[in-house]
Amino acid sequence: MRFIVILFLTMFVAVQTAAAGGMAEALMVSKAHVRALPPASEVTSGYLTITNHGDEAVEIIGATSLVAEAVEFHEMSMHDGMMKMGRMDKVVAPAHGSLEFAPGGKHLMLTGLKHPLRAGETVIIELKLSDQSTLSIDAEVRDIRHQRQQGEKEHDGGHKSSHDH
Repeated sequence: MRFIVILFLTMFVAVQTAAAGGMAEALMVSKAHVRALPPASEVTSGYLTITNHGDEAVEIIGATSLVAEAVEFHEMSMHDGMMKMGRMDKVVAPAHGSLEFAPGGKHLMLTGLKHPLRAGETVIIELKLSDQSTLSIDAEVRDIRHQRQQGEKEHDGGHKSSHDH
């Protein structure tokens, strides 16, 4: 019995180590944050930069967070003179390059927020890579009013963009 428990624990640790390794080891995340919005908001956006130090491109095929029912990849683009937002199934961090999620471009959409996010909190977002490894990100919740003062465009609540889903 003791042997079975030790074997199980060894396998568990190996799986956890593999999940954190793989392609994720080549990636570095910076400037990760999500927007704090009024308490009634059920959706917010997230921004970050992913730098790939590896020799091969890395596909990011999904994302999750305990604070939201879903985390999706979205991108803003201009179509016929109108800004539109569309969902993407995956994003790619190029080899020896960076992938930026920023206002007015690619971003994370956290939908079905389970509680209001307060400025100063940390939200953990888990990225799933195509090799099934994962990358955990600590994203600071930032007050949207502070971001507006810095000249960023508003993305959440009251914008005039259309959503292609």
